[in-house]
Amino acid sequence: MFRFAHRIRSVNFRSVLLVAVVVLHAAQASGQDLLRTGIDAYRRGDYPEALKAFRVLAERGNANGQNTLGILYGRGLGVPADHAEAVKWFRKAAKQGHAVAQHNLGSAYFRGRGIAADDVEALKWFRKAAAQGHAASQHNLGFAYFTGKGVPADNAKAARWFRLAAERGLARAQYNLGLLYFRGYGVPQDDFRAFVWTSLAAGQGYVRAPELRDAARLRLSPAAQNRAADLIAEIWQRIRAARRR
Repeated sequence: MFRFAHRIRSVNFRSVLLVAVVVLHAAQASGQDLLRTGIDAYRRGDYPEALKAFRVLAERGNANGQNTLGILYGRGLGVPADHAEAVKWFRKAAKQGHAVAQHNLGSAYFRGRGIAADDVEALKWFRKAAAQGHAASQHNLGFAYFTGKGVPADNAKAARWFRLAAERGLARAQYNLGLLYFRGYGVPQDDFRAFVWTSLAAGQGYVRAPELRDAARLRLSPAAQNRAADLIAEIWQRIRAARRR
């Protein structure tokens, strides 16, 4: 049986570093130095030094510093793990409109990590991040609608959120959208689209995708498979172009 990809994840530090680089250019000189110090320290594995730099930024009210400090606390890097402290810093950054922090705060509520579990509150923060184009939050909203976690189950809404995240290149959203097409949940049953989206996920190494992709492929003619290949290439071009912007 093909299983639904349901794991809720926090953003990885690579995304945080990219955000930090963007913020760096707009920061004042002292803030630039701190960001460089924090990023360089993290990259070489000197987490206590990274923690010092990001703590100073966080205490100055810098949202990127607050979110990153939350991640360091949540993962126990340079400091004993403290999920409640992580939530405190995520919240400070989230209230400033920091999309990654909004996602991380939503994930904490979803998991009940560092704070009492609250699906409704989790979805509130996922929606804020999703409105800014945060793909993982868009995926998590799709998962919530598919499972009825915090909202009434609605496969059509699940498909819409998965599509937004899939079009941004999120592999697990591509797989889940393909699965909905394969089964006809919330969308018309469509083996062609199931093949397209699971092929995109498989191309990114998503481990569940190849089996479903191959099952969909068996239902397609060679001509349909060729059309799918053209569409897959077109979607990848759009994703790459969006990432460059």
